[in-house]
Amino acid sequence: MRFSMAKSGISVDKQALDAQLTEKKAIQAKLKEVDDYFARQALEDDKHAVFLHKEQLKEQRQRQREITLHQSTQGKPSTREWDLNDPHMLRKDPLPRIEGVPCAVSSLQQFEGEDPDLMERRRAQAQQNHRWMQQQIAEKNLKKQREQEIDMLNHERTEQLTHKAWSIERSIAANRAEAAKATAEFNKKLAQQKRMENTAAKEHDTMCSLQEIQNMLDSDLLNETNSAQRQALKTLGEEKLADVQITQALQRAEKVERKKQDRIESLAEARNDEQIRRMSIALERARARQRREQMVALGRDRRQQVEEALATKRKAQEEDRLHTATGYSLSLGSSRLGGTTNSAVPT
Repeated sequence: MRFSMAKSGISVDKQALDAQLTEKKAIQAKLKEVDDYFARQALEDDKHAVFLHKEQLKEQRQRQREITLHQSTQGKPSTREWDLNDPHMLRKDPLPRIEGVPCAVSSLQQFEGEDPDLMERRRAQAQQNHRWMQQQIAEKNLKKQREQEIDMLNHERTEQLTHKAWSIERSIAANRAEAAKATAEFNKKLAQQKRMENTAAKEHDTMCSLQEIQNMLDSDLLNETNSAQRQALKTLGEEKLADVQITQALQRAEKVERKKQDRIESLAEARNDEQIRRMSIALERARARQRREQMVALGRDRRQQVEEALATKRKAQEEDRLHTATGYSLSLGSSRLGGTTNSAVPT
């Protein structure tokens, strides 16, 4: 039994090809849109990084100005020799006081250079330094814990993405194996069909050859010369001559029909090969489309992970900046408190 493409009803699906072309263009547009999004995101990240760098420089300059101002106003007082030559120096000094009550001039309750609030101030400074150190330790532990949580979250997210990528690759490998198996089975059936067709064609040619040999053997003019054949044809009757002509015409028609059938079979095989090639191309395009969709989904997940990591990093930077500003203000207050002393009052 011969396989005929014309009788099988297999044809090219133009609508499917147009749909594949439209889908390919849509995928290309989607990929271009994703690339443009990443480019814009990179520009935004660069602008944000430049802005943060400028803010950091501005904060450093402001901090340096505050330190300079503090050193110039709260630092060690400069010597003023003109006070030694002031004849009204003792008149300008206030009277000594104990707990807000002024003392007499000759009471000798407070001597020059004496600092009655020294121990209390040192105690307050020690307590403040202790609180500040405790706060720094707590902030450092909190920052370390936050970094560990972020690292753990990133590790879990990376494991999820790795598992997803492995699943995608495994599904792609399974699809390739199934497609290869289906192609192998199809090629096997096609080769078997071709072998059957070739065997049938050879049997048909053999039968035709045998029939032609038999006809030649049965002919009365097999062993005669051309002149004898012509003489025999002349001597034949009209009925016998008509039979010979009909037989020759049938043989010529059979030969033409056999050539025509061979041509049709060649065209059918060519169409069958073309159909196989198109099916292979369509299958490869479907696999490529599936891989692109999976890669787009993977890129979307990675982009979401990057956005989450950036948001977490910005939040941590804001909290660190807030804690740093709070600690700096406390340290500035402590240094001011430590640099303030009571002036010595003479007796």
